[in-house]
Amino acid sequence: LNELMLTISATMADMSIPIDERILRAIDLYKQCDEIAQTVGYEPLRYERLLHQYARFLYDYAHYKESIAVFERQIKLLAQLYGEGDVRIAYSYNTVGLAYWYIGENMRAIDFLYKSLEMKENALGSEHPDLIASYVNIGCVYNEYEWGMFSAAIENLEKALKLGLKVYGE
Repeated sequence: LNELMLTISATMADMSIPIDERILRAIDLYKQCDEIAQTVGYEPLRYERLLHQYARFLYDYAHYKESIAVFERQIKLLAQLYGEGDVRIAYSYNTVGLAYWYIGENMRAIDFLYKSLEMKENALGSEHPDLIASYVNIGCVYNEYEWGMFSAAIENLEKALKLGLKVYGE
C-alpha cells in the first residue's frame, strides 16, 4: 500500500500528464489501495486514515458523490474505533454536508451540517472557533435555497460573526 500511495503522489506531481488524467489515475490507485486494504484486513486505524485521504481526494477534485460514499464508510469506522460522539466524525459530517450542497441536495446538506455543528458543540464547547465555519457553511446553504430561507441564512451568519468577534476580537 505504501508503494501505491507514493505512486498517487508521483502521479499528481507529474506535470507532463494533463490534470484530468492525473486525477483519474489517482482515483484508480486509491481504489486499488482500498481493495487491497479490505482484502488483507488492514489495521483499522490505518484503514480509517486511508479512507479519509481517499474521500478527501475525491471531494477536493469535485467527485462529490463518490466522496460521500467513501466518507460514509470512514464515518462508520470512526464510530467503531472511537464512539459515535467522536469529534472527528463531526468534521467528516461537515465535508459530507458540503458535498451534498455542491451536488444540489441542500436538505441533505443542512442535515449533515447541523449534525456536525451539534457534535462539535458537544465535544468542543459552544465557544470553540471551529463552530464559526459550521455556522458559515449552514448560512451559505440556506442562502442558496430557492424557497427563501434567507432569515435562517442571516441567523447563522450572525452567529458566526458574533462568535468570531468573541473569540478573535474586532
